[in-house]
Amino acid sequence: MERTAIVTGGTGGLGAAVTRTLIDDGWRVVVPWYDERELARVDENERLDLVQADLTDPGSAAEVVARAGDGLGALVNLVGGFAQGERVHETPVDDFERLIRLNLRPTYLMSAAALPVMLRGGGGAIVCVSARAAVRPFPARAGTSPPRRPSSRSSTSSTPSTAATASARTPSCPRSSTRPPTARVSRTPTTTRGSGRRTSRGSSPTSAPTTRA
Repeated sequence: MERTAIVTGGTGGLGAAVTRTLIDDGWRVVVPWYDERELARVDENERLDLVQADLTDPGSAAEVVARAGDGLGALVNLVGGFAQGERVHETPVDDFERLIRLNLRPTYLMSAAALPVMLRGGGGAIVCVSARAAVRPFPARAGTSPPRRPSSRSSTSSTPSTAATASARTPSCPRSSTRPPTARVSRTPTTTRGSGRRTSRGSSPTSAPTTRA
């Protein structure tokens, strides 16, 4: 069975670089796209499957996962965006909710749709990439600056015979590596939740490259 990865935001600057790296490493890559103008960033390839989709819609997210098929072993959540705004007390809640819908809803829907397929297949990896503001907050980023530093450790969801690992990464941190991922997916069963196992950036699809194309 051909190993397959989904890269949301795969037509963006960072996403296009991740997509090329995975393809070069032998993966079949499914990339959902929303605006036809985005397609200029990606080159045609026999292992690249482009799917028009609105990832804020549950049905559309499920269709992308279905296109990946039973060989799905990795999901890289890169779709999102930001708007330079005001401080928290000056930011309309509608602006905040718009950013949450753009950045978090697709990640939730894609992860929820992908997990059952990964678990049936013996495991997989999910990466969620944030921004530098996650570790170095600054003014006028009310929708994207959390109050505390996130953990760099991976958390594991498991069943007696399968495991899927989810990892959160920030691409612009000072300690980040610029090495591209080698696209390795661990399918080793585990029964431990929140094991705290560290994964180095650039070692697998759970680590997106830090350079932006």
